[in-house]
Amino acid sequence: MLDAINLEVPDGSAAAVVGASGCGKTTLLRVIAGFETPDAGSVCLGAETVVGERFCVPPQRRKIGYVAQDGALFPHLSVADNIAYGLSTGVRGGFQRLRRRSEADRARITDLLAMVSLDASYADRKPHQLSGGQQQRVALARALARKPDLMLLDEPFSALDTGLRATTREAVAETLRAAGMTSILVTHDQEEALSFAEQVAVMRDGRFTQVGEPVTVYTRPADLFTAGFLGDTVLLDGVSDGHVAKTVLGDIAVQEGAPDGECTVMLRPEQLTAATGTGPHVVKHVDFRGPEVILTIELAEGAGTVRVRRAGMNAPQTGDRVQLTPHGTAMAYPK
Repeated sequence: MLDAINLEVPDGSAAAVVGASGCGKTTLLRVIAGFETPDAGSVCLGAETVVGERFCVPPQRRKIGYVAQDGALFPHLSVADNIAYGLSTGVRGGFQRLRRRSEADRARITDLLAMVSLDASYADRKPHQLSGGQQQRVALARALARKPDLMLLDEPFSALDTGLRATTREAVAETLRAAGMTSILVTHDQEEALSFAEQVAVMRDGRFTQVGEPVTVYTRPADLFTAGFLGDTVLLDGVSDGHVAKTVLGDIAVQEGAPDGECTVMLRPEQLTAATGTGPHVVKHVDFRGPEVILTIELAEGAGTVRVRRAGMNAPQTGDRVQLTPHGTAMAYPK
């Protein structure tokens, strides 16, 4: 169920809606696409209102492209015929084969393949002859064939392995930017949302907890839920005077307008440096991840543990005593 949703996506920009499974992300896309009708509210595409009080424009009359999680390609059709389904002649022609198409249609299909970084030779292949990333690019090309005003992406990269997901995401994002396409991506992957879009909306139980630029929602999250959902956090007990919070790590600058009194201070792991020596804190565990390590550190004075990210080269080892130094501005939240 969606409640009090308000999202405005400027023309030619990308927005990402990120949240846990079941929070309402896909429902939001389905409402925009016209597959579901809201009980109240409105949906506008540019100057056109497609959902309003007592009326709803059907999906086929909305200039919207939709790319599903699995691509939803027709398995018995070639790449060219899948793409041509998005062309008006493809719909009227009932999946006519590429060799029977007009030169204009052939050229358009070739152009669309080029837009998604696929060679024209892929036109005669079937979906089972493509990798997962290639299938998603074909699905995007089919959606682009309609020349939509808005592209909706419903977790289109989630079924891909990690390396392929990143490269496919970058290719799709670049394609949409080059086409000047307005797009909305829904995902449960925080890194994906932050890297894909100019605007990120964090959803919880059908509501947005925060909407803003990626750097803002990551560095200045509105609440502890948003902070924790978008990445790892270091949480410390503190006492704030509205400008500086006193913590076990010393005085830490907090955001403008921070609450006075007892608070929870939030830092990102990359805001802490751990220097080996005679510091008061002890490394309890080292999680090696190649170029970096995640240190689990027991704080002095029984203040709990924190996780710190740092370069893997010459990293502290389990049992080492370290000095923790915070950097930048932290976020303080009332207790």
